[in-house]
Amino acid sequence: MLCVILLLLTACGDSTAQFCEIAETSSEERNEEGVNEFYEQLEAVAPDEIKNDVTTLREGWKKISFPLGGGAASRPEEVSEAGQNVFEFVNEQCGFEGGVYLVMPEIGF
Repeated sequence: MLCVILLLLTACGDSTAQFCEIAETSSEERNEEGVNEFYEQLEAVAPDEIKNDVTTLREGWKKISFPLGGGAASRPEEVSEAGQNVFEFVNEQCGFEGGVYLVMPEIGF
């Protein structure tokens, strides 16, 4: 029954379920190519209210710097704002905490 409901939602143009399904995989380890593919998939199904934010994250994730020695990450303000908007959407609409984050072992993050 749940599958039928999800299929109906998808057929009606509601991409929130698809977005949430992809967002839930954000903690999987990815290389650079995998991160690009992840954001492209998210962007393709992002609901209108956060589509621009997901685009900003896709275009800006490489601008985030991770200093060695445990310092705080540095990122452009627009990337921080987009990340916060997506975080809030994921918490409210997808039903899980944590937003969308990446695990990239080759850069130590």
